[in-house]
Amino acid sequence: MAAQVHDAGNPYGDPDWAQVPAIDLDRVRGVLEQGISGWQPPGPVAYDFLTSEKFVRLIAGPYGSGKTGALVIDPFVKAARQPRCRDGIRRHKHVFVRDTFPNLYANFVETYDEWVLRDLGVWRGGENRPFRHDLRLVDEHGVIELSIEGTAIGERDPEKVLDGYQPTGVGLNAISGLPEAVLEYFIGRMGRFPPKRMLPEGVEAWTGISGDFNKTDVDHWLYDWCVTRRTELEAGGLFAFFDQPGGMSPGAENRDNLQPDYYDRMIATWPQWKIDRLVHNKWGADRSGTPVYDAYDDQLHVAPAPLQPIDGVDIGIGFDGGMTLHPAAVFGQQDSEGQWRILAEIYAGRMGASRFSELVLDFIAKNYSRHRFYGFCDPTADRGADKEGGEKSWLDTLQFALGIPILPAGSNEEALRIDAVDQVLRSKVHGNRPGFIMDPQKCPTLRKGFNSSYMYRNAKVAGEDSTERHPAKNSYSHPHDALQYLILGKEGVHAVVTRRGGNLPFAGHDPAAGLLGGKADWGWSPLS
Repeated sequence: MAAQVHDAGNPYGDPDWAQVPAIDLDRVRGVLEQGISGWQPPGPVAYDFLTSEKFVRLIAGPYGSGKTGALVIDPFVKAARQPRCRDGIRRHKHVFVRDTFPNLYANFVETYDEWVLRDLGVWRGGENRPFRHDLRLVDEHGVIELSIEGTAIGERDPEKVLDGYQPTGVGLNAISGLPEAVLEYFIGRMGRFPPKRMLPEGVEAWTGISGDFNKTDVDHWLYDWCVTRRTELEAGGLFAFFDQPGGMSPGAENRDNLQPDYYDRMIATWPQWKIDRLVHNKWGADRSGTPVYDAYDDQLHVAPAPLQPIDGVDIGIGFDGGMTLHPAAVFGQQDSEGQWRILAEIYAGRMGASRFSELVLDFIAKNYSRHRFYGFCDPTADRGADKEGGEKSWLDTLQFALGIPILPAGSNEEALRIDAVDQVLRSKVHGNRPGFIMDPQKCPTLRKGFNSSYMYRNAKVAGEDSTERHPAKNSYSHPHDALQYLILGKEGVHAVVTRRGGNLPFAGHDPAAGLLGGKADWGWSPLS
């Protein structure tokens, strides 16, 4: 028999508050400190999530990190902070949304029942249908009328399911299982309760949307919100993303409530892609391959704010011809302690050297007009032209147009290039800072490549699962090749080979100085 389905929009009618018993909840006064039924924040990231008043708040974490418990407590925190209406009562309607009713009850409601007693108010609902919990809370500031509802989307049109809801707050549980349309729909439905006529003149009630999730594959719409567009969205002042540490990290949250071997069991039995997502809280790789750099950590290697170029330090540019048709450029500086700071990338798809040079020049003029530059490229970029016949190679065209020195990187050996980047990813500089950081906004292709798409493809060899020996050539490989040429060229082949044995520290090595007459100061500006 098919499960009964309810198109929601307040299926139980308006609450009869006269029939809802008043509960003396002193702990609402300090809900984050004293808790609801003993609840405590599992860690500082979850605490920041709860205390934030941004319009859209999303929290990601590993299994067992306490993020769903934080979502459950959220309406109590927000209701206690609402302004009083004209009659002195604080009012808050909160709706939780899940993908299916079985998941709503088996996962979310199970967590809800751990922390909130149903007999604190009036509970309506049951399996395969929406629920509503009406609570009348009293603290030293007066009365709070709090309605908490829960529903599910299933395979239905989100607009038809959600039509009629006018909540104060929304909690999207396991939001990765919901279509982006649910978030977009609620963005247009918020701010209608309590209505303005109930509030004193000039007073605004808080309203907003929250969601929790385990990190997804990089092709999911959440990656776009929390990675690709994060800086842009946060700059607007309405969005915040809270990223909990991985389960095996020193700062892992909620460990006190887990068995000591909770994550060890997963690591011992699960495939690596699943461990990365659900234990280490990493964005998931495309499972058609294995990411090239297992040392890359999105939380460690992406700067928390846009990187500004260091004054007085030349900017290096790594160039890849992309087989001359899909060129890429990566801009970076190395500070006095040896830290690589990757400022930006240029990758615009198929084009020739002349058009690409124009893009690079325009980008420099708009972003780095006060700096000087040097470049490294694929050693083969100077080949393929009939120079005796007056033909220019890809490198000739680029170098002539830009007017900056572009040197061959020293080797085109793939393993050596990859090693050069891998070494700086694993390195630390003074103050235990990472040896590599990347701008959070201006390197989208590099970042997605690091997380997933610059990969060794899976293959079958004699019927056995295997991995191809070379990274797949795709739209992510060209910017990564450019990054490799920049770092290998600046560090030098000798340094990279020597470090394979762990014998050479990172100290801002500059092999190019010897190539250019012993001058360490060797940058040119194309704008001079």
